[in-house]
Amino acid sequence: MGENSSDGEARAGVGAYVPFYSWCDLDSSKGKALLVLVRAIQTFLLTSTMYYPDEHWQATEPIYKMVYGAEREVELAWEFTSLKGRSYVFNLLYSLPIYVFRALSIDSGPMVRLGPYIIQFCLVLVLDSYFWAVGKMHVGKSATMASFWMYLFNYHFSSSVTRLTLNG
Repeated sequence: MGENSSDGEARAGVGAYVPFYSWCDLDSSKGKALLVLVRAIQTFLLTSTMYYPDEHWQATEPIYKMVYGAEREVELAWEFTSLKGRSYVFNLLYSLPIYVFRALSIDSGPMVRLGPYIIQFCLVLVLDSYFWAVGKMHVGKSATMASFWMYLFNYHFSSSVTRLTLNG
């Protein structure tokens, strides 16, 4: 493709080699729906393993301690005890769904585990929207669509960005 090719021609060229390429257009409702579906699967279904220990010791457990306090025994990592090496600001944001679940009396084990991931899911969608907007501004829509496809399905990045590791 020459320098004078239009954005539409570039999309058609790349689209010939990348399956479902047109679905990566986040300006379309189909692209937005695909993004929400893929990120929901990545966040809620593929994070049930112990990928990064601090995801639990510096996120889920301190959040649980914030919500339930002295009602239930929780042993915190050293960063949250005498040395105070971590802030609770991160955990305050992520604890909001659990406070709601508790108020509605639906705070079962799976719901408590799910709560922080709801916030993470929303933050990842904001990150994706920012990636899309900045990419279009700096490299154009066609290049952003191609890179977004790789970014969205990159195993390492997708398994990291959907995790509760911001406090780690």
